[in-house]
Amino acid sequence: MDAFKAAPASILVGNPSDGLLAGSVRTLAATETTLTATLLTLAADPATTDAQRAAIGAGLGRAVNVCRPLHSDLADEIAAAVAAAIVSNPALESFRTAFEASLTGQTAVAALGGAGAGPAGGGDISGPGASGLGGPAGGANSGGAAQGGGSLQTGASGGGNFTTILNNSVSGSI
Repeated sequence: MDAFKAAPASILVGNPSDGLLAGSVRTLAATETTLTATLLTLAADPATTDAQRAAIGAGLGRAVNVCRPLHSDLADEIAAAVAAAIVSNPALESFRTAFEASLTGQTAVAALGGAGAGPAGGGDISGPGASGLGGPAGGANSGGAAQGGGSLQTGASGGGNFTTILNNSVSGSI
């Protein structure tokens, strides 16, 4: 913890694999949510690779999952900070893909490479009226939601009210 606080970029060189980096991010964010802002700044840094961004996104998604059952307020705090970062920085696409995959319980390893398809039903950040991550479902500004795979949406205010939407469809002919 102290080493990270002294030199946040040290986490990038101190973890030789994306999986280890994601685990370290999860531990840091779930232990002390005030570090979320530092992790988001690190993810947005131009020196951070897409794979490292994805690992940070996966780690923050896992932190949300870990905090949700007993500390939903902390999970909401992390999720709101992530939503604000994604809305303000479109360069965080690999971060967003891995974050969403972690929330849906998917193994985010595929997203860690930076290239390839995102989770099923992926789409754009959009529209007011979406509710927040995890916790009970609620209205446009209630801060509650249902988790699922798919598109990350955020309210027009950028206040972090967002959810993931699962789109399942099968098409084709026999």
